[in-house]
Amino acid sequence: DTRIVEGVNRLIVTGDMVTDPDDPAQVAELWRITEQLNPDIRTYWVPGNHDVGNSPTSQSLQSYRERFGSDYYAFDHKGCHFVVVNSAVCFDPGNVLQEWDDQLRFLRATLGHATRNGSRRILVFTHHSLFLREPDEEDSWAVVPSERRRILLDLFKDNGVSFVFSGHWHRNGYAKDENLEMITTGPVGFP
Repeated sequence: DTRIVEGVNRLIVTGDMVTDPDDPAQVAELWRITEQLNPDIRTYWVPGNHDVGNSPTSQSLQSYRERFGSDYYAFDHKGCHFVVVNSAVCFDPGNVLQEWDDQLRFLRATLGHATRNGSRRILVFTHHSLFLREPDEEDSWAVVPSERRRILLDLFKDNGVSFVFSGHWHRNGYAKDENLEMITTGPVGFP
């Protein structure tokens, strides 16, 4: 418990805060641990498939938003633009097609804003990786499917995104698509 808190005070966690978002004990434990984090470090939540489901629904997204706030958003810090994406919606928007469209509109707007305002770097945080080894790799459980991956990659590259950070794969990975670096980090609690 203490080692995890010490690590989180130095790391970014990209989703799957709980295994079962409907289990009150897991949620209570998450909040108990979160209260031990350094209060000077603001917590930014990135939704994972265990937080909103493998195929998110309006209800699972609403529950997440009530608990953690927005599931996609952006902020600026020291000349850099940070963007959080709900990659579970990118992975399978079948139940929430409007959410996929809304998130794309948001991304176009916030990335355009960052580009126009001369952000030094644009960094994106997701749960699912866009790719693990190559941008045109086959679809799998670990990556955003190619149909939506290509849309996101084009949008990110057109707007000068430097890095995409993700989790989900349960191991570390690094890959590039031209100037865009895809960095996947392993979990703290379930390697």
